Amino acid sequence: MAMNETHADVDIFSFANQIASELGGPVTIEDPSWKVLAYSTIHDRIDSARRKTILGHAVPSDYFNLLEQNKVIERFKAGDDILEIPEKPSIKFSRRLAAPIRLNNEVVGSIWLAESSGKLNCESENLLKRAAGVASTYFAVRAKESSPESELFLFQLLHGEGDMAFLARYFHLSPKSSQLVVTVDLNSISHSSKSLINSKFGKNLTEAGIDYRVLEQSDITHYICASSDNNDLLLLPRVEKSVQKTISNEISHFKIAIGCVKKGVAEIHESRSEADRVLNYMKTNLIYGFAEFNATRTQVVLSELILGMSENHETLIGPLQRLDDQPATDRDEALSTLKAHYDSFGNSSEAARVLGIHPNTFRYRLKRTIDLLGLNLSDPESRLMLELQLHHELSVRPLQKS
Repeated sequence: MAMNETHADVDIFSFANQIASELGGPVTIEDPSWKVLAYSTIHDRIDSARRKTILGHAVPSDYFNLLEQNKVIERFKAGDDILEIPEKPSIKFSRRLAAPIRLNNEVVGSIWLAESSGKLNCESENLLKRAAGVASTYFAVRAKESSPESELFLFQLLHGEGDMAFLARYFHLSPKSSQLVVTVDLNSISHSSKSLINSKFGKNLTEAGIDYRVLEQSDITHYICASSDNNDLLLLPRVEKSVQKTISNEISHFKIAIGCVKKGVAEIHESRSEADRVLNYMKTNLIYGFAEFNATRTQVVLSELILGMSENHETLIGPLQRLDDQPATDRDEALSTLKAHYDSFGNSSEAARVLGIHPNTFRYRLKRTIDLLGLNLSDPESRLMLELQLHHELSVRPLQKS
């Protein structure tokens, strides 16, 4: 067996066909996250698992239980050279042999051989081991040469640059398929932890039936996500579930922003822009965990509006700057009074209940604050401006806890 030392797709597919021909069964070559890199095309009879894997460009989520039951990942890492997965007629899964592809003692992929029209070649195990060794050359070239090219094209895709038709073909994306972008900020954790989290998130996406591409830039990682079964309605819920599964109990270490689902490759950059806007909002307001653009649209736009106003300090602070000369307790009382007034839509009884004081006491405090600051709450535009100023003041200098 031999394979030309190049990363062109035609070479790896030809190699898959060569293995299939010599071993007597259909072949798939997959990366560590179970995404399909190549598959043979010379055997007509294939089972349900193979059909779904090829169509979705990755192992379907409903077959991951089988991989876990057979401890495939653990056995690969432990050093096993050949694994046998028994036939499972109940889920239309034929017997398979799998060989890990190793590069510098690290598992970088795997070759899968299935029984289709009959028993495999009696030398299948030895031949498959040899094929895995030859395939490591492809992965070495792929790691060395294709990464910069792929990163450049992903950058163009995320920023709406370049030839979209070409980029869609390069990444095997349908020009009209739906995608969304997830932006992950891991600035607060170590480099080794970042790699672990990105690997864990990728695994969870694959298990959820999400096909994805990744671009890592310093502390920010962008994921372009699409449903492997083209179910656009389930794309966002599946991604959110994968995020929740990834961050689990470590929510205080992450900021993960999700853009809207977009139809068509040419609109991927819009989802990336939305995710970046959500991330900026989270950073400004010290929010950890994850947030999605549609769910936080109002907060994001409000934060951007206030940030834009901050270029003019007098416009942003307005009459609230008069509180700078007041004792801290008086400042906090005035701001909490105004906040309660806005939060209760002007209902004094509700505002008093929130503050735990008598309604008459609240009315007295509100009048005193209005007089001190020279406010005109009867004017709609003045009320709007004051509320924006109040939002900014409380975000910069929060109320002291009593």
